[in-house]
Amino acid sequence: MYRLKGERSISGAYHLLHGKRSAQTVQDAALFQVQPLFGICKEMTGPTLNQLTQTIQASAYVKEDEGTFQFTESGLAYLKQWLHTHDYIKKINGWKYALVAPLFWQRIALLVQTLANLHANERFIPVINDSHIQQSIKQMLPHHRNERRALQIQLYKEVKDLLGQQDPLHASMFVRQLSRPQRFGLSKPQLAYEYDMSLEQVQLRHTSTLHHMLTIASLSEGYPLIKQLAKQEQHVEGTVSAQKTAALLPHFQTVEQLAQKRSLKQSTIEDHLVELALLNSMFRIEPYVSDEVRVAIETIHEQEKTLKLKVIHDKLVGKASYFEIRLVLARKGLQSNVRT
Repeated sequence: MYRLKGERSISGAYHLLHGKRSAQTVQDAALFQVQPLFGICKEMTGPTLNQLTQTIQASAYVKEDEGTFQFTESGLAYLKQWLHTHDYIKKINGWKYALVAPLFWQRIALLVQTLANLHANERFIPVINDSHIQQSIKQMLPHHRNERRALQIQLYKEVKDLLGQQDPLHASMFVRQLSRPQRFGLSKPQLAYEYDMSLEQVQLRHTSTLHHMLTIASLSEGYPLIKQLAKQEQHVEGTVSAQKTAALLPHFQTVEQLAQKRSLKQSTIEDHLVELALLNSMFRIEPYVSDEVRVAIETIHEQEKTLKLKVIHDKLVGKASYFEIRLVLARKGLQSNVRT
């Protein structure tokens, strides 16, 4: 909410936290520099959002203005203190790991359970029901018992080392969710009860642990098994439809040509081009907006300190279209210091 600067509604923030890969949400993530928070609350439901909204409205920490919220001075002080006591948020990188981390967790949880029960010669019910994940774990298992034991030891070594670099509380929460012979791991609601936390805080702490583990593993050659459990999922930049439009750019550069070729509305192609301007440093906006118009848009943006399109559009008095404004703001978003 602080990063959105009162320029997006609660539903816009919800779509961003939920990881909705629409053109608007992808653009907001980059323009407002909130990519690390993208998709980190996939479990959040509509009723939970409504409850949080009511709590926010009743507090003295924010003020509402036409459906959007901005922090008051007391709200900013509370936010600063909250971030200080919840610094694990800084280890979250939803833009990079929102798609990878949940599947990584399911694989590692199932592999730990499988190896432990096979070593103990115990029959078990898999904690993960997804057939694709079950098949991927089966393919990792060696046929010989000694090789399976070696795999178990390697997994223990890598996970122990990574958890040793986490907050001890988070490491404990991670381990207590794992299932072993004759013992099922705790669910997140059970952890919330055990640690006297909200379910949302448990989920965020677990997400932070997974993202930090993946970050450390990606920077070292010492975690081959962890990398194997995560490598099958590729991070997707933007929406699939925008990527299809990007592939046609060498052959069709005007919006009209692209729309005709793809049998899409012109506004949809404009969404794609704005998305490309946000995410692809090689994409050139010059064919779609002149230098004179670009400078005018940048000047108003800097003077007004806003990303509201209507404000900039009205100030320019017809000198630029909404599409041109979005392109210029998108390029500025790409050039800003966004953590990726």
